[in-house]
Amino acid sequence: MAGWIFTNDNRLVIAGRYKELVIANGVNYNCGELEEILAKELGNSENVICNGRDNNTRNEKVIVFTKFSGNAAKFKELSSRIKEVLYKEASLLVDHVIPLIEIPKTYSGKVKRVALANQYSQGDFNAVLDEFRQENENVYHNNEVFTAKTVAIKLAELIKQMFHMEIDDFDLPFSSYGIVSANIPGFIELI
Repeated sequence: MAGWIFTNDNRLVIAGRYKELVIANGVNYNCGELEEILAKELGNSENVICNGRDNNTRNEKVIVFTKFSGNAAKFKELSSRIKEVLYKEASLLVDHVIPLIEIPKTYSGKVKRVALANQYSQGDFNAVLDEFRQENENVYHNNEVFTAKTVAIKLAELIKQMFHMEIDDFDLPFSSYGIVSANIPGFIELI
């Protein structure tokens, strides 16, 4: 258990392992405590929580590795549940949940948390993340698949119809095109 120990000689000793902390939004979370929350809420699930660096953005990400063998639909349920539990119980937003067939451990049984974080940072899990990102970006309606791009194009058409303006950059906020909160209700009704 990480914590503070105050000694009688007025020295401060930091106990625990820094590498077993997740830092998100300026808050330090003890990985073991978060993993205990998941074990309690999800039953016999085996999870490892750590920070990993996204090499594209250079930002730290909160990652949950979970032991899982099953289909994509079941994983999507588990992933959503993991994110829900950690947000509800610890106010922690999880960036990625990554399935593993086995959680890597040392010979003495300790989780290889730093190795997993390094593998994430090196992009070793990008293929898995891309697969789930692709699945989550698609919207299905009447057996028709809508990707994020087709939805953006459809919204641009509706904006042109209602506001008589051309959308040429999907990354700009609506306010850049003069769409403000006063005229959003009419736009939502049109959608």
